[in-house]
Order: sequence, then C-alpha cells, then structure tokens
Amino acid sequence: MKTIKHKKSTLVLLISVIMMFSGVAIYADDFVVDPFRITSEDGSKVFIYTPNPHFNRRRDSRLPATGLYYNTDPLELIYLLDDIGWAFENDFFFSPDFRHLAFFRELSFDIALEFYEDGILIKRYMIDDLVKNMNEVWFSTSSAHWAKRASRNFDTTNNILTVTTVDNLTHVFDIKTGETINGTVGDTPSSWAQESVERASDLGLLPDSFRYGFEKNTTRAEFAAIAIALYEHFREPVTGRITFTDTNDSNVERVAYLGIATGVGNNRFDPNSPLTREQAAVMLANLAEALGHPLVPLPTSPPGQSLLLTDHSYISSWAVLDVEQVYAAGIMGSVDNGISVFAPQQPYTREQSIVTIMRLFDMVK
Repeated sequence: MKTIKHKKSTLVLLISVIMMFSGVAIYADDFVVDPFRITSEDGSKVFIYTPNPHFNRRRDSRLPATGLYYNTDPLELIYLLDDIGWAFENDFFFSPDFRHLAFFRELSFDIALEFYEDGILIKRYMIDDLVKNMNEVWFSTSSAHWAKRASRNFDTTNNILTVTTVDNLTHVFDIKTGETINGTVGDTPSSWAQESVERASDLGLLPDSFRYGFEKNTTRAEFAAIAIALYEHFREPVTGRITFTDTNDSNVERVAYLGIATGVGNNRFDPNSPLTREQAAVMLANLAEALGHPLVPLPTSPPGQSLLLTDHSYISSWAVLDVEQVYAAGIMGSVDNGISVFAPQQPYTREQSIVTIMRLFDMVK
C-alpha cells in the first residue's frame, strides 16, 4: 500500500487546498461540510444532507436530520439515514422515485459503497470487495482513495450504477438491490473451479449471482437458485410452492416444495444468511434424492466418531448422515488436502457451490 508522509505544515496546506476545491469551508481548528439538498425531478421530494456532528461540531441542531422529505413547508419526513458520515452531493445516486439510493464513499479507509432502500441499509461493499490490487489504492492520513471520480456513471432509466476502480475493474450495480449485474471485469474463478464454471455456464445452470464474486459466500437463497437450475435441467419445471414470511423468492419456494431445503423455524427461510458446508451437504443429498439418485447410506458411526471425518463431533446431529454421504460420494471434499477435515460450520463459496453442483450433474447424467 502506498503511504504518503508529510511534514505538519505541508499536510495542513494540502488539506486546505483539497477542502477549498471541494467546496468546504475551512476553519482554524475544524472544517465544516455545508448542508445540501437534492430535489427529485418532479420537485415533490427533497433529500437533505446535514453534516454528521462527528465532522461538524458547529452544526445547528435546528437543521433537519439527514433524510428524505416531502418538499413542502413545513418539511414532512419520509425516511432518515442515520450516521452516514462525511459526504458531498456527488456521492449520492438516487432511483427516480428516491426510494433507493447508492452512497459512494471514496474517502474511507474501509467502506466503499452502500445501498439503501427507504433509508435502510441493504448492501455494503468494502474497498477490498471491489479493488483487487490494493497496492493501487492511495492512502492519505485520513482516508483511502479507491475509485476514479470521472468513471462513475448512473443510468437513471434502468437504475444501473457503473463504477471503475483505480485498478481498472468495472463494477455494474442494480441500485434497487445493490447486487452486481453481469459480473465484474477481471473477476474470475480459482483455477480448480474454472472448468466447472465454464461447463455450468454452457449448460445454462448458472444463475446471475454465480457469474461473478466466485470467492464470495453463497447465501441460502442463491444455493436454492442453482439447485433448481440443476433439477429443472433434468426434470419438468416445478409448479408447487411452499411459502415463507421472510421471502417471496420462487427458487426458495420450489426447493422447499421438493424437500431439498427447509426453513429455519417460525415459517422463515433466512434467505440472505451465508450457507454453511453442512447445510450445503444436506441440500445436495436431498437434491440427489429428488432427482432419483439417492446417495448410498453409510454405516452408522459410533457416537462422537466418524468412519471418514476427523471433525465429526462438530457436525450438527441433523446433518451427520448427509455430510458423510456427500463426502463418500465425492460430491464434497475435505478443506485440507492431507487430513479429512470437513469444517461443517464454515461458509460455502459460490465457486464451491458450482463445482459440487457439476459433480452431482455428472452423477445424475
């Protein structure tokens, strides 16, 4: 990482110049970012940014809090944004109805980009999520500059935000969900997963979320999507549904109907939680059975032991048989090449999901 050191006088001068060109008022012992307003195209709504007290100790407490208001007199609050930190007008990108916004944090040591729906944070990206070569990030005494300002482009018709980072990676986001669209330039799977990813793509088995961020953790809903893709490749489309209170994802409802996955209690599926390796094992075993290729049952292991795995005692009781079955069938492997360690509570990545789905594909084929 590049570190820039300054003498005290040089540092003060540099910060002063930067603040002046950024439209910031300079004081001897503090600087203040002026409040600003962003009005919707039809003039019915106004987003008001009032500097966080952490950065602006001179803030007038009578000013409106940061959030969205009806543009009337007096202002009528629609939603608040809490503690978003230091920002400028060009750091915000709104959907036409102002319900969704992207908050672009170029001046940050860790957080790069946040997406909000009705004032609630729905997605956050750290700098190292978006920048692959961190040596290209310029670090100052107060922040890390990770993106090229000139490269931001927001398509308001389709609610698509495009950002190019300092190491020339292009990220395309759906501002309504915060998810990446059509992958990221330069984002490739690990060498051991490359062939499986290419085969799955050629066969039409890859949902959109499995085309990028290959090392990211798979969510429960994402695995439901790739499981359904495999099932319907060999079988007729699933028309049945089991519904949940915390999602209306049709993939989730279909895997539940087939018995491939179940909820977590209280009629909830917990779709956005990271999938663990033992949860993946259960879903893969159930998927094999739903496809008419049940895995061969193994002899019952002595309590607290395993015929195959050294970390058997860490596997949840409801997952033991399925874990050993998918392991014995070669669908899932060890996390350590030299030792039979399954790591049941460890998150399951997207590329691991793709590789095991393709192993099951080959078994069924």
